[in-house]
Order: sequence, then C-alpha cells, then structure tokens
Amino acid sequence: MEQTEQNKSPLFFFALFVVVMALTYKITVWDPYFTQSAPAKVAAVKSEEGGVSAATPSPAATAPATTAPVKLTSGPTVPSVAEVAAAGSVSFKSSILSGTVSLLGGRLTSIKLADHGETLGEGAPRLDLVSHQEGTPYPLGVYSGRIDDSGVLYSAPGSTFEATAGSPAVIPLTGVLPDGRTITKTFTVDPTGYFFGVSVRLSAEGAPVELEWSSRISKESPSWVANDGSSGYVSFDGAVANRVDYHSMVEGKKDLGLAKWVALSEKYFSTGLLNVGGPSASTAIHQGENFRVRLLGAADGGNFRIFTGPNSYSMLKNSGDSLELILNLGRLSFLCAPILSLLHLFFNIFANYGLAIVALTIVVKIALLPLTAASFKSMQAMQDIQPEVQRLRETVTDKQQQQLQLMELYKKRGVNPLGGCLPMLLQLPIFIGLYTALNLAVELRHAEFALWINDLSAMENLRIFGIRFPMMVILLTVSMLVQQWTTPSTMDPTQKKIMMAMPLVFGFMFMNFPAGLTLYWLVGNIISIAQMKALRGSKRSPFVVTGAVSLATFAFAFILTKI
Repeated sequence: MEQTEQNKSPLFFFALFVVVMALTYKITVWDPYFTQSAPAKVAAVKSEEGGVSAATPSPAATAPATTAPVKLTSGPTVPSVAEVAAAGSVSFKSSILSGTVSLLGGRLTSIKLADHGETLGEGAPRLDLVSHQEGTPYPLGVYSGRIDDSGVLYSAPGSTFEATAGSPAVIPLTGVLPDGRTITKTFTVDPTGYFFGVSVRLSAEGAPVELEWSSRISKESPSWVANDGSSGYVSFDGAVANRVDYHSMVEGKKDLGLAKWVALSEKYFSTGLLNVGGPSASTAIHQGENFRVRLLGAADGGNFRIFTGPNSYSMLKNSGDSLELILNLGRLSFLCAPILSLLHLFFNIFANYGLAIVALTIVVKIALLPLTAASFKSMQAMQDIQPEVQRLRETVTDKQQQQLQLMELYKKRGVNPLGGCLPMLLQLPIFIGLYTALNLAVELRHAEFALWINDLSAMENLRIFGIRFPMMVILLTVSMLVQQWTTPSTMDPTQKKIMMAMPLVFGFMFMNFPAGLTLYWLVGNIISIAQMKALRGSKRSPFVVTGAVSLATFAFAFILTKI
C-alpha cells in the first residue's frame, strides 16, 4: 500500500491549540484581573489517542460490539512467490487500472493505478496497491470452510484482456477445489473507474463462500508509525460505518458484524470488498504485518465488487453505497465534506491545488470576519479599561472584594472578559475541519503549486547548498510574530515576551507539516494582519480591506505559478 508522509494528528493539534488558548486567557485575563500574585505555571495537557476511533458523519458511528479476536490455527500452506510466478498469469487493462492475476490460486498479484505514481515525477512507476509478503496469501482468495483456492491451478481462455469503451474485460478462470468441486472465478473489469467485479460459482453447495483481500502494512511505514486515525479496517452495514485502527487489532480473527462493504484503508488509498447481494458477515484478520478482510457470500458462490483506488471524497461519494465513509473525517465530517467540495470546485476553476487552497482560505477568512471583529472589539475594550483595573487593584487589597468590584466595572463598561476568547473558540471546529480536510485530501498528493513546492502533501524540500530551507514556514513564523504585535493585549512587557515564543513553537511544529497546510495557515495570517489593521482604526471597512488584501494575495500566488 502507499506509504504516506508522517503528520501530527488532528487530536494533537487540537490539544496544542487548547493549551495555547488557556495560556493566553490566563496571562491576558485571569492574572491581570483576578489575581495579584505572579502567574502560576500552566500545567501541560497531555493528549492520548488509541483504541477504536469512530469516523463517520453519524454520531453513533462507533466500533461494533464484537467478540474478542480468535487465535488463528495453522492453515493450508501458502504457495511461495516463485511457485506463483512459475504457474503463469493473465493480465488485464483499462483506462484507469492494469493488473495481473495468477493462475495458481487465481489471486491478484498486482493492481496499478494509471493516474497515480509511486513517487513524484512523470516517469515514476505506477502505484501498485497489492502489497505482499512472502508466506502470506495474495488478495482475492476464495474460502469455503476449511477449503480455499490457494493451491488451485486455474485455466483461462487467454492471457491478456483489455476493457474498451462500452466493453468490459471479462476473465473467466476455471479450476477444481481440493474437495472435487469445480470453481469458476470471473473477473469483470470496467472500462473506466477504480472498480472491477469478482463472481464466484461452485458446482455444488458447501460451506458459505468468503472472498478475502490481503495486504501487508509494514510497522516502519509512515501510516503505521503516525497512528493518526487515517488507517484501519472500515466496515459499513448499510446504515453506520465502523472503524478499527490497525494498532488496536491484536493478532487473530475478529468478527466485524454484518457489512455491505469492508475496506482496508490508509491515508490516501484504500481497497474494499462490496457484496452486491447486500450486507453479510465480515471478518478482520491480523497476522504479523499481514492484514486481511473477508466478506461472506452464499453456499454456491457470490457476486462482489472490488474497489482499489484513491480516497477521493467526491469520487467515492458519486460511486454510491456510502463509500465516502472510508475517509476518516472524524466528528467534524459535516465541516470537512463541504471544505473538500470547495477545494475541488476551486481546482476545477484554477487548475492548481495551491491556488485552490489560497481561494479556500480567502473564503473562510471572509466568512469568519464577523467573529474576528467581535473578538477584536472585546480585546480592545479590555485594553481600554486597563488603567481603571490597575487603580482598582492598587486601592482594593481584599481579593474577594477586588473581584466583586472588577465584575461591577465590567458590567458598567459593558465588557466581557471572555469576549476575546469565545469567538476564537467558536472558530476552532472550523480550523480543525480545515486541518483534517487538507491533511487527508489525496488530491494534494504530488500536486504542484509553484517554484520549489511540487508536492502539497509533503513538507517543503527547498535545499540550498544541501541545507533544507522551509521558506513558507519561516514566512509563517514571521507573520505570526507580526500578528501578535497587531492584536490588542493587556500583557505587561515580561508577559508579552513570553507569548512571543509561541510563534517559534508553531514554526518548529510546522516544519514537518505538509506544504498545503502551511500555505493555508500563511495566507490566513496575512489576511488576519490586514483585518487587525483595519479593525484598529482604519477609515476603510474591514470587509473592503479584507477583499483588497485577499485579491492582492491571490494575484501574487497566481503570478508565482507562472514563473
């Protein structure tokens, strides 16, 4: 499977944001107005993530109640890679997919995506979603009780099959199971798209048929190490999608319950099995670095659809069967989905995902301007009454009486000490939604923006004399420093110096973030600085200033794409 860049999880980002907000409130509101002593040290907040993660639009989307994993017993011997290669194979091709099916076992030994490369560059090999390890089965094995087709030598009416416009490629494989029953496994490859069909027919009924997808996920792969909730088993019963991350799945078998489809999902690509006949029993299997899912058919066979492709929200949603739920958009999926739709819309207009991110940021900043203005107004009011607060603190020594008089002062002057923080907290779900959407958007993988930024899903990699210079991160840090100076504050010089360290902390954090996320944050900061300047006393409307700066920023970004 595709190896992805390691990123901080949204949960970590959320926890860090909460810590920063708590520290800001303590220094700017609580310490100046409610205490006389030096600020106490703020306890560090630790965020832990683990176990089963729910990631569907439904609040009830939790992992199904299942039995504990069952320890696997030794099964039939799996043919070696050399034995599979020696037995021969057939190949198929469409405008999107090309693959190879072994005659020994009728298993899929490769499935390549024509529009996705393994690495960056036009000449890169096409991405192969079959990831196999010696001693483990290839994908699309058929099981019937204790019998499987791993040792069946199939025959086929040809060696190459091509799906053309209006004519799918049909590949019938025929063989004999160890118990003497004839098995026919037919692959039907669509001319376009990331789907193909697998139909299984047995000459006599027996134990119900199961179709299996198998994949290797290395413990050293970024998707495993990151453990950010984007990878795992996903099953959909027709109403609710349930997720079990790979880390929480101990070795053995686990019943996933009834499922319309099951999938092995990673950050950018997934493989899934769909039962054409409706929900049926599904199973998850974990052995070492081998992860498998099975979907149950009937006693004499079954009809299945196989998905092997990118986790593109719009494409999966248009495919039906609620396949878009493969993406782990979390509890804020109701925000992530429209954000992804807007991103695709802007790409269709500008044909550049970097420009699409800039346009998306502009729309968000304009939409949030009323909340930004409310927050600024409250912080400015707090700053204006600072001399009165200071006199009150000097004349009233009793702490309880001091707090009562402070509240009276706030009421008299119409100031809410929480007014500066609440609008920012209301924006937090949108920030997290944007983070999740941009972090999981497969469209940003290997997507160019301008100059040295040739992969918006990866961290910046500009190198001068062999040294990495994350220029956007440096500009982002500078913009955060400027933003702090332009934001109203009641902090004394010492406290302000402490807070000036926060942009540096964020700068180091963003060094390993995808370039797309850094671009979003940088553009947002540039617009925020202009908004603060306008709100501080400019004769021009904040909306006019925001529009002008947004237009200039977009024009500059557009020029960069032409250099």
